[in-house]
Amino acid sequence: MNGNVKFVLRYLGVLGTAATLVLVLSGTGLAHSAIVESPPGESSASPPVQELPATRSSVPPTPLPEPNLVANMNVILQPGVTHSWVLGPSSTCGAYLVEVTPRHPSTDGAYVGGAVVRPEYSGDAWNDVLHLEIPADHPPLEVNLRVYQSCELQVASEFEATLSPGVWHGWGLGPCSMDRGFLVEITPLEPSNEGAYVRAQVQEEYFRERWLDVLRVQSSRDQPPVRVHIRVFTTEGMRVLDEHELVLETGVWTGIGLRPSSALGWYVIEINPHIPRAHDYVQRRSFQPEYNGESWHDVLRLQTRAGTPPMSIQARIYVWGEIPYRQWLPYVPLQESSSGSRQ
Repeated sequence: MNGNVKFVLRYLGVLGTAATLVLVLSGTGLAHSAIVESPPGESSASPPVQELPATRSSVPPTPLPEPNLVANMNVILQPGVTHSWVLGPSSTCGAYLVEVTPRHPSTDGAYVGGAVVRPEYSGDAWNDVLHLEIPADHPPLEVNLRVYQSCELQVASEFEATLSPGVWHGWGLGPCSMDRGFLVEITPLEPSNEGAYVRAQVQEEYFRERWLDVLRVQSSRDQPPVRVHIRVFTTEGMRVLDEHELVLETGVWTGIGLRPSSALGWYVIEINPHIPRAHDYVQRRSFQPEYNGESWHDVLRLQTRAGTPPMSIQARIYVWGEIPYRQWLPYVPLQESSSGSRQ
């Protein structure tokens, strides 16, 4: 798969109270606890944002094609342990969709987090590696883990770039008002040092008197500059599940219940800030299945940067993959890898 991140997490619920955490990823990483944690905005340590042409496909596919099944297996997650699986070469086209379905009840407040898919260099080749974990204070949890891949989504932008080590490079994808979410795929094009990785995410930034969706990409600090191919997919053609007008209070891990985790579908988030204000952004975002003491529910979690005023936003949630036959998928196991821990 092309090493990339898909900026979004989703959840897929199957069979009663089983929660399904669905991540839209592609070889790049999402941050800790199934959370997308945004990098700093433009600063002296980062190059200026480069604006790309704001494009939109005139004819999205209807209906969207179903993604390919890469893995379907039951695993037991141990508290505080990072479990890892190699999904395939980063040269394979497509964004990854990761579904994690807890198979039994847990303690009140439990959730599944820490899912990351990103390209990593093994010493011989770039591979897309999935990392998954649950918090250290949770009991062990058996989950059904499913991984899908799709290269058939609409492409908003596709280009090559050279990444400097540790630098959060930024590209403007278009105004936040364009009503679309994003999934990102990154494919490194040249060898690197063993253990090197690339991560990416999309976030909203106030730039030149308007809110832009900005793609941020960073290579690990201990590797030489690396040339990468970047492909950005959009949510065009996906169904809008819900929209919420919210005021995010500083430091509050705001939660919005979506629906029972038994509902099928992968979620993608789009955020449109209302107040023109530089240096504000949604720093942490996550779709995660949470256990309330009785059942699993899908919850959207958002948090702004510390020390900033309350932030007024519109959150739009897209859903994809609402097809019942996926309850009877073939069992496709992967061998767990001992590839390095997430950083």
